[in-house]
Amino acid sequence: MSPPKILIPTDPPSPLDPSVRSDLFSALIRQNTIKDLHKTLNNECQTAGWQQKVQERILQLLRTGEVKNMKELEDAIVSEALGREDKGDEISDEEGDGGDEADQNNTTREKPRKRIKVNDGAIIPIKLPEKAITAGTKIVRATLEDAVEVEVEEEQEMPVWREWR
Repeated sequence: MSPPKILIPTDPPSPLDPSVRSDLFSALIRQNTIKDLHKTLNNECQTAGWQQKVQERILQLLRTGEVKNMKELEDAIVSEALGREDKGDEISDEEGDGGDEADQNNTTREKPRKRIKVNDGAIIPIKLPEKAITAGTKIVRATLEDAVEVEVEEEQEMPVWREWR
């Protein structure tokens, strides 16, 4: 006997109700979707050589001093992997120390991360491969299509329009 369908309204609230989110996650776990997703993403990323590129980019960030600690490294890698634009192409000051600076009110604000181009000026691109994203999406969609039912609200009677002649 299969579990009951998860009912989601046609126009769900944002963010989703915690109980609905929990039910969705349970459906993904119950059907081994997470394991399949991990395996598929891993295979697609290996095929594209993505993991090697990430390792090279990490070394590049550390060697050039673009990042000063693990938090900055993690933020940089996640941001670049997701394809977010980083406005750190500008050098923050002449020394390029990337530290914080005080403004006139003596409050500190973070300077933009300095981007240093190495080896022929190229920054190693590490955006997640499109094939991996597509394959992962198909797996999740297939599982959720079996587990979710969209609640259609009652149809309201449409007003009758008279033709003007």
